[in-house]
Amino acid sequence: MVDLFRKTTISSQKKILIYQNEDYHSETSGFIIQNYPAYDIDVYYQHKKSVNDCFDYYSTIFNKKINRITYVNEKQYDNIFVLTDREVTQIKHDTKSNGKFILFKHINNDNKYKNYMNICFTKLVDANICMLPIYHHENHNKRQNVISIIGNMSSPVVRELDGIIEMGKNNFIKSNYVINIYTRKIDKNFQNNIASMNHIKVYINCPTDSLINNIRKSKFILTADTDYYTKVGSNQGVMTGMIPMAMNNEIPLIMSHSLNSIYGILGVVEYKKFSDIIDILKNMNDNSYTQLLKKFIDGKNKIISDNKKIFETKLRKIK
Repeated sequence: MVDLFRKTTISSQKKILIYQNEDYHSETSGFIIQNYPAYDIDVYYQHKKSVNDCFDYYSTIFNKKINRITYVNEKQYDNIFVLTDREVTQIKHDTKSNGKFILFKHINNDNKYKNYMNICFTKLVDANICMLPIYHHENHNKRQNVISIIGNMSSPVVRELDGIIEMGKNNFIKSNYVINIYTRKIDKNFQNNIASMNHIKVYINCPTDSLINNIRKSKFILTADTDYYTKVGSNQGVMTGMIPMAMNNEIPLIMSHSLNSIYGILGVVEYKKFSDIIDILKNMNDNSYTQLLKKFIDGKNKIISDNKKIFETKLRKIK
């Protein structure tokens, strides 16, 4: 017999949504997931088979169930994180709900979405809050003499391609290091120039799990950055994803002095000229590397602690 007068129980469980429509930026979601351990987490990301999908990986390392959805009802959520700010226009919602949206702003865009809470990853971008997307996941792998480069290799505008070639020709590097490049896009001339260098290996469209498991054994991550990452202005302010990738996996960065003057990351190898890298590595023994790694991890943990305070005081209170 059906009890017509039975009260319907409405779940009081808090819930957030992580939204990303296009096939990128899922890697920025790890620190959200780790900072909402007591919440149900839904994800709108229609690219389950994509090599760029990081959600299964995060579900595993954080031991957190992540529910994949295909339809968004904004009224169900306490907060909605939009991993690419412009995509907020694709979520149907009442303006009264703007306060529950938190947008990740990757470049300066003339404050198009100023009616929402904005988070940026670099001081070059104007937003309500600036914080690096860093999470806690210790790396106990034995570090091999591997220098990893991850990201767009399609243009000298975004990567110091000539510097990498010269580095690859150096006898010290040939004898002591392997350079692993993980990318979706690569300049053909650059690829041809390094084809005969057996100590440089290129991995195209490497799946997330394999990519991260491989790079966690590296001794360094090399940004090989250009002024593309330090320009100020409209449509500028891009952060290279190698910065959070290195910090989340506890692999010290090799980066230019001009780039680190923006971020102030501790325990990194800084260079003023790309050619300086060789001499720095030549003079680094096991003990100095261990000290560098400790400083890098301590700096990372300080960022995580600061981020946690921001989540607790400024983000979870938004309604």
